[in-house]
Amino acid sequence: MNLKLFGKNAIIYAIGSVGLRAASFLLIPLYTYSLSMSDYGLLVTLLLTIQVMIVFMGLGTRTGFVRFAAEYENKNLIGHLLGSSVLINIVGGLILTSASILFFKTLFQSILHTQRVVEYIVLTCGAAMSQCLCIHILAYYRARNEGLKFMLASGSAPVLLILMNLVFLLILHQGVKGALMAQIITYGCLWLLVSFNVFSKIGIGISMQL
Repeated sequence: MNLKLFGKNAIIYAIGSVGLRAASFLLIPLYTYSLSMSDYGLLVTLLLTIQVMIVFMGLGTRTGFVRFAAEYENKNLIGHLLGSSVLINIVGGLILTSASILFFKTLFQSILHTQRVVEYIVLTCGAAMSQCLCIHILAYYRARNEGLKFMLASGSAPVLLILMNLVFLLILHQGVKGALMAQIITYGCLWLLVSFNVFSKIGIGISMQL
């Protein structure tokens, strides 16, 4: 193992991972300035819920993809592995969204103390799914040891997220709903851009045998 390369990539991945999460801290002043105390508390609850949902939506596919990426690349099936794992993420997200609306609506209503609970559930699940898909597609760069691309893509997320929040909170005055929409747009756009870059090179496929 090339320890120098390992150390370099470890630093790059650490910087990229910090970049993905930096916006959460940088946005606190904006949230507290533009939201009421009750709305800020609601948003914090939803943001924590998003992180829990990401775990269930991912179904462990990111770890599995990184584990088997080299093997399937040697078989020229990396596109099938990535495509199948992305599909699992999407299906997991749709199942969790449906379950939240059908079975956990009352629970969410008691926690959030709002009558617009379905709207918040859909937006929260959408934010979780977009972030889950974004993190998953970025795992391709990690599996291929393309640390610079990982860092650049990860670093662009907080910049775009802050810009989107400025638009939705300060210009459009959309409140909590706007903060969630900013997450959906940010991570959704990043996922689409990276997916286009990756799948245009490796192709895309779905395999039920994986």
